Amino acid sequence: QMKRHRVPAHGRIVRLDRAEGWGLVLTSEGREVFFHEHAVVKQAFPRLDVGDEVRLVVAEPADPRGPRASTVVPVGKHHPVGEVSL
Repeated sequence: QMKRHRVPAHGRIVRLDRAEGWGLVLTSEGREVFFHEHAVVKQAFPRLDVGDEVRLVVAEPADPRGPRASTVVPVGKHHPVGEVSL
């Protein structure tokens, strides 16, 4: 039996609450996904901004309050994606 890996979703940060340590990503499918600062790889949460592009893994099963990311990887010119594998 072959193990299947989920393909990371893609989106942009649409809201950040630095004081509380969380944010929301709008995925390319139009879904809003919550993330906690501890889900952001390499402790990059303080460097994130609204509008930043990210890849994310949505946790299964979904949180009763809605979709939640288990892993968030910043991508783009300030966040090289080659250093981190999901």
